[in-house]
Amino acid sequence: MDKGFKNHWLNTTWLLSVLGLAALRFWQLDADPASHYIRTGASLVTDPYYYTYFSRNAVLFGDWLPFDYDRYSYFMYSIVSGFSYIMFSLFGVSRVVAHLAALILNLTGVYLYLVAVFPSKRELWFKITLLVLLANPTFLVWSRYPILESGLMFLTGLTCFIFFRYASKLWGQYLTGACLALTILIGKLLGAILVIPILVILWIDFRENSWRPVINLLIGAIAVGATYVLIFFDGSLSVLTSYASEVLTMYGSSSIDFNITTLTHRFFSYIASPQFSEYSSYTIIAGLLGIILFLLRSDWQDELKNNRQIIFAIVWLIASYLILAPQNYRPMRHALTLILPISLFAGYCFSQLKNYDIDLRLRKNFVIASMISIASVMIVILMIVPQVEYMNRIAFAASNSIWWLLAGCGVVGLLYLLCYRKNITITRTIRYGLIICWALGISWQNGHQLWLIFSSPKYEINHMNSMFKNILTSESVVCGNFAPALTFDTKVKGILDFFGPINGDPEMIENNKVTHLIASRPTLINKGAYYQLEGQCAEQYFLSLRGSPVSFWRVNKSYNKSLSAFDTLKYTAQQGMLNETVLFGRELLKRDSTNVAIWRMYLYALPRTTNTVNVISEIERCSRILEDCYPAQWVLTEVSGRLYKATNDIRFKNLTTKHFNLANQLDPVKDITIQDFWNLDL
Repeated sequence: MDKGFKNHWLNTTWLLSVLGLAALRFWQLDADPASHYIRTGASLVTDPYYYTYFSRNAVLFGDWLPFDYDRYSYFMYSIVSGFSYIMFSLFGVSRVVAHLAALILNLTGVYLYLVAVFPSKRELWFKITLLVLLANPTFLVWSRYPILESGLMFLTGLTCFIFFRYASKLWGQYLTGACLALTILIGKLLGAILVIPILVILWIDFRENSWRPVINLLIGAIAVGATYVLIFFDGSLSVLTSYASEVLTMYGSSSIDFNITTLTHRFFSYIASPQFSEYSSYTIIAGLLGIILFLLRSDWQDELKNNRQIIFAIVWLIASYLILAPQNYRPMRHALTLILPISLFAGYCFSQLKNYDIDLRLRKNFVIASMISIASVMIVILMIVPQVEYMNRIAFAASNSIWWLLAGCGVVGLLYLLCYRKNITITRTIRYGLIICWALGISWQNGHQLWLIFSSPKYEINHMNSMFKNILTSESVVCGNFAPALTFDTKVKGILDFFGPINGDPEMIENNKVTHLIASRPTLINKGAYYQLEGQCAEQYFLSLRGSPVSFWRVNKSYNKSLSAFDTLKYTAQQGMLNETVLFGRELLKRDSTNVAIWRMYLYALPRTTNTVNVISEIERCSRILEDCYPAQWVLTEVSGRLYKATNDIRFKNLTTKHFNLANQLDPVKDITIQDFWNLDL
């Protein structure tokens, strides 16, 4: 085959793959997060809408802060919030537009980063890295949501671009410092890690004069930071220091056990935890192999002299890992800061895998030997632990076990013992064998994950927004950790307070006349700071949203006098006015046939007012209308199960089984069997 034609074919295939993976991010933007990603926590459902809530208010109501409560105002000044405001102003307020804003920031940041760190002569490395990065399912999922990391990704890319292109110039150093300050202040505090690799590169480039560019960076950072505080916080640092203190208290030192054994477990098990290994193991393995192959090169020192980008990536990766790994708190999105440098080495692994000698005489350099050994042990653990967890259904405890660590050390030690003092050349067969094995592995894993993400989209959050649009009135004021997500597509006003992780504000509800709470049940009930609400709230509705228990409460305060149609329906049901509940519920369902809360009250009252045939008919009608809605199918399961226990009618038992199976298909996260269901107190 002609070489030019072959290269053209490969380039075309690469370009189509990249465009396809980028375009895939824009598909089904209004769908819920995939069920298997929600197992790691509800933050994919809740958090993105905290960061865009202020910009939503600004466009809908002309006021970023409609209420006198600014506890989380630092979210308002993030780049995610600012860019979302622009997008909302242009295209209207919706979750889809919020997701679109996140994608633009994320993809632009990735492009800037890759253009910054890759010299033109490393075209193959660049192409493979970009392909690996875009194909990573974890990165794909989180890039679709307006979390702070989306803004952080953009600012990281911008900072790297300016630093690598212009840091040799005085103005470039000032600008790099300014971008670093913005990365931390309007991106995310985690962006401060970027300071470490930048300082290392400056020291390498300037040596004894490195203090000069560092001072210039500091001047740029202080100038921008001071301007930011002066404009947005009237010169007061109290809001920022309070936020930083809360974050560090919850996620930082207080959660770290400085016992050396525990720290060692956490260090080696971090990437093998279910949050990462299940979705990104082949990317991580390839990245670790890339690091090992680089350090085993006989000419690695010469390569480092000519490639500051590799030093930058190694330092960035090590610094991030040392900061993140020891913590108990491990949200998947924090690991997004690791994906950029890991993907760079994954690309290196297969773009630079040529016929060169590998030197295993590790005693020559203790630091290099240690890095190679640690990376090797991590690969062994990453290859063993997820498989054992999958086969035995063992959760995170398996990853923390000292036995897996010792097993990994044993395997790596044996390999080094066998290969010690021998020079090994990677033959063409081994080289292409590795490439084929990795390509098959990553294609299977990523393809499987992408299929799970996009093959059966769920739209429960859309259902809930539609439901609350017809339950709440223009006078309602909502609050709670699920309130922003479940009212985002409505014009209901709200206050951003998720019964904050450290310090509650007991007076916020009274002072701002909050009328309704939409919150996870345990959070609302267990938060001691809100004890004064006991006896003053009535639970209106309870649902399970993507595996999380969510309650809708009405605050029974003197100022909360207006009743919605839903409140009236709830009142008739609570008073035992069954005929009125059925008649009024039927009228409301004519206006909104997808409202799960109304269906629930209507179907619970219906059996006492009509015959079995009509009840079954209505259950089936509800199922047809809301066939893709998990909360609705679970309500139908409960209603049918309750009727079977009351009547012993086999038709209701069959309906119970049918809707239970439908609910489990829609939300596999919920780990319950039909036998467990019959043991519930219905």
